[in-house]
Amino acid sequence: MQNNIRAQIALDEHRTISADVVSRSEAGARLKVEDAFAVPDTFVLTVSGAESFLVCNVTTRLPGEIGVRFT
Repeated sequence: MQNNIRAQIALDEHRTISADVVSRSEAGARLKVEDAFAVPDTFVLTVSGAESFLVCNVTTRLPGEIGVRFT
C-alpha cells in the first residue's frame, strides 16, 4: 500500500467516511480524517485501487487524524 492515497472507513454496511493514508507500516497506519471522533474504535478500511480490505483498531485520536493497528 502506498502512502497518501484515498481510502474509505466503513461505519456500517451503507455509510463510509473518506480518509487519506498518510503513512503505513506492517502493523498499522496513520489516517487523515475530517472528524477523528466519528470513527468507530474498530472498522474496515478499504483502500482505493486495492482489492482487499483491512480490519483496524484505533490506537490514537487527534483532531483530523487517527492512528490504527491492523488486526
